Amino acid sequence: MTIYRLILVLKFLGVTLFVGGYIAGALGADPHARRRAVHQIAAPGLLLTWITGFTLVALAGLPWTELWLMAGLALSLVAKMCLIAGLKDRRAPLIVGAVALLCALTVMVFRPTWGQLL
Repeated sequence: MTIYRLILVLKFLGVTLFVGGYIAGALGADPHARRRAVHQIAAPGLLLTWITGFTLVALAGLPWTELWLMAGLALSLVAKMCLIAGLKDRRAPLIVGAVALLCALTVMVFRPTWGQLL
């Protein structure tokens, strides 16, 4: 197994942790359990996703200014901030964050570039 594939597996684990923590933080009944899911599952999952994503980009030699990289980073940050805001007010921030998370996953899969926009 190459190091690249190992990092891909770790990135998948990070995304899974973030999405699982997001769902538990959004749908949990107990406020303490929701807070713990956000800070102890979703946050480390997002950090692992970012670290492995940046490592994959560096290994591939891609420019850091690609549209899909910048959009994925920004949208995942929006999703995390909405999840934190949703700990107090459960509805609107969580819906916005879920849409941002789906958009982040979409740009990471389809990888739109600046050249495709022009």
